[in-house]
Amino acid sequence: MTAFSKKSITAFAVTAILALGLYGCGGGGGGSGPTTGGGTMPTDVDLSNVTPGFMTQPGNIILAAGQSLDHGDIAFSCASGGAGCEIVVREDTNGTITATSTGGMVTAVNATEPNSLRDQKLDGAINMGHSSGAPSLDQGGTPRQGDMFGSGASAEYADVSGWAHTAYERQNPMMGMTNASTDTLVVYRNTDPETPTPFAVAYPLDVDAVTDANNENDSLGNIASLDPMLVSGNMLPLTVADGNTFAGTFDGASGEYTCTDAAGCSLAFDGSGNVISVTGAMHFTPDAGASVLVRHPDFMYFGYWMNESTDSNGDPVFEISGLYDGNSLSLYTDVQQLLGSATYAGSATGLYVRRWTDSSNNVVRRRTGQFTADATLTANFDVDGFVTTNDFSIGGTLSNFMDGNRMIDPNWRLALESANFGSDAYGNTEFSSSTQDVDGSGNPISGAAGMGDWSGHFFGPVTVDDQSTGDVDETVRPSGVAGTFDGHFNNGDVIGAFGAERQ
Repeated sequence: MTAFSKKSITAFAVTAILALGLYGCGGGGGGSGPTTGGGTMPTDVDLSNVTPGFMTQPGNIILAAGQSLDHGDIAFSCASGGAGCEIVVREDTNGTITATSTGGMVTAVNATEPNSLRDQKLDGAINMGHSSGAPSLDQGGTPRQGDMFGSGASAEYADVSGWAHTAYERQNPMMGMTNASTDTLVVYRNTDPETPTPFAVAYPLDVDAVTDANNENDSLGNIASLDPMLVSGNMLPLTVADGNTFAGTFDGASGEYTCTDAAGCSLAFDGSGNVISVTGAMHFTPDAGASVLVRHPDFMYFGYWMNESTDSNGDPVFEISGLYDGNSLSLYTDVQQLLGSATYAGSATGLYVRRWTDSSNNVVRRRTGQFTADATLTANFDVDGFVTTNDFSIGGTLSNFMDGNRMIDPNWRLALESANFGSDAYGNTEFSSSTQDVDGSGNPISGAAGMGDWSGHFFGPVTVDDQSTGDVDETVRPSGVAGTFDGHFNNGDVIGAFGAERQ
């Protein structure tokens, strides 16, 4: 199971916070009476009137007589006309909240504050599903240059074991009829996307007798694009005679270009000075020690985007979408030839809304925020050499939905229904299917809010077994799978993305 932690969950207004563990005894769960307190010995605070699943955080609270305080999802009150109250809130390893008090009599009920208009609007956006306005990221999961995103968002975001994360924010000023807005990106990566690599390793150099002395790379001749090769800022078509040289870069490495074509060479540039076409044999010789950034073949990322603005009434408006990609989409022409199956395990994240209702099914409280979850998928290729119903299909489960180190609802479990992949006349390499709220046995939950959707891709190099080598099995199945999803439960909704690696 993937381990999760969260640096910052929610800030609570506490009258005073003392050192945890002030009292030497206490604990236990749920006293027998409606109120507790009195004297100097700690007594249990009755939490039976607090809805199961409501969250708070451990800490110490001091209340004056007659004072009340919302501490997370629990409202503590100190009886008037008596002594002040000192409350210690604890949480055990199972996430169970208990509280003890000394001094005056203490009551605990559901807090009523966090059912704000913002929560209601965010609820609607999460329920609606993926928005289409998400900014595009490069294959490293980084906002593209010029998109004005700054790394290190002002808020804290969940850590996901085994995945490095970066948060980005961008403030968008009001433009014409469009209100000012804030974009937030949270991206998780399974490995460093790019590693500095010696040029000769990234691009094996020609060592034949003719060019060995110059350490030239003949394989670069006549390629259509040398991106990003800037030649002295030249924006006009450039003609180079046979044997002439000029300084430039190839894939970020500095070096020297040489035309080795008797008819000469020519280069054309785009508006940014990047070479877009080359005619003639053009060779590149890297400078000594030159290196290029090489993407890891198994690299993937996943995360989510949220845009928050306001409408004409000043009410909050949200757009949300999951994000994912990787360095190497698996070639389906290879995937379609694989035998057997593969299991993938990883993590998921996104935004959630959890609702509580009264006896008339009216929403009396909401909680919204970032979730993390475990993702497990199984891909069936050609299992037995004969195409059957389960061949070329993938599906799985998202479970253990957490907000920080607290479970949002132990009953939340989302099935990624089986999606078929394989031959596609239109060349579509994405697979997709529906999501369904299920119980621990995989059975649909009666009365659930409805089905959602999920889609994804395989990532990583694929090697198909060469039958001519006899007993040697060279098979390499896709190293990862990533995708986006939305899902619906009886008491909430989720939207986000996942990434999982082959086990």
